[in-house]
Amino acid sequence: EVYIGMGKAAEATACTQEAANLFPMSHNVLFMKGQVAELRGNVDEAKRWYEEALSISPTHVKTMQRL
Repeated sequence: EVYIGMGKAAEATACTQEAANLFPMSHNVLFMKGQVAELRGNVDEAKRWYEEALSISPTHVKTMQRL
C-alpha cells in the first residue's frame, strides 16, 4: 500500500504479485490489485478486481468505496 500511495506502479505491482502468490484468494490482495490498476489508469481492470474482491468479502468497505 505504501508504493500505491507514493504512485510507484512498478513497485506496487511487484509487491501485489508477491502477495497474490502467497494469498491468492485474499480480498485485500484483490483490492490492492484494483488500486494498482487504477494507478496505471486502467479503470476497467480495476473495477474487475474490486468486483472480485467483493465476491469474497461483500462487506469490505474500502472496496465498496472504490466502486
